[in-house]
Amino acid sequence: MLYLAGRRREFAYVHRDRLTGGWVHRYRGTSVVSPTPRGAPWSIRNRDSRDVWFWAGSPSPGDTVIEVGAECGTDTVVLSRMVGPTGRVIAIEAHPGTFEFLARAVELNKLDNVSLVNAAVADAPGVLTISDDGVDGILSNNVVTSADAGVTVKAVTLDELSEGLARVDMVRMNIEGAEKLAVRGMDQTARRASLVIIGCHDFRADRGDGEEFRSSTEVEAALESWGFDVQRRADDARPWVRDTLYGRRS
Repeated sequence: MLYLAGRRREFAYVHRDRLTGGWVHRYRGTSVVSPTPRGAPWSIRNRDSRDVWFWAGSPSPGDTVIEVGAECGTDTVVLSRMVGPTGRVIAIEAHPGTFEFLARAVELNKLDNVSLVNAAVADAPGVLTISDDGVDGILSNNVVTSADAGVTVKAVTLDELSEGLARVDMVRMNIEGAEKLAVRGMDQTARRASLVIIGCHDFRADRGDGEEFRSSTEVEAALESWGFDVQRRADDARPWVRDTLYGRRS
């Protein structure tokens, strides 16, 4: 089934994707894959990605970026185009369903400089159980303690993943509270990077989702131990932006 959707004079053809079961939103020059037929226009998605993640600095052509928690690939598309054909993006997504959407977005947008990894990032290699809550859960998964409450996925450390890379210029991370685990396994990666941006999730603990989401104190201490100057956007109205930590080399 084919739809024509328009918002703010931006049009998209939206149709069901037989390969993933999701919905493909085709804008001029960009395709987005989503679990739902509705969503913000590409111009808004692109603007928000750049606003949240590149406030303290952005990748340059030729850079290598590690994207932890790539979800359906919106930020992956942005990063891929910023680093260009001589750069590289390693996009990591843990949930197998979301990973299918990510891989499809990479295919549809012809992102030849993107490498995909279907794994959770943690403090040690092995396996983890992450939440699996249907359509909404596909986009926002967190580590859980009960194997009956989610899906079991492969776990890797960033140091293991980046060991063979010639360079790491930027790490961008958004993994729903698991950033506490991730920073414990990225010592060598962080020491090589010039820019590390990590979305912490204290706001989820504040709203009652559980103290396991409170992560900014540990993450900030780790960034400072690696020599980063850490900044926050404390006055931003969006709680997830206020909890984002931007680490740049002093």
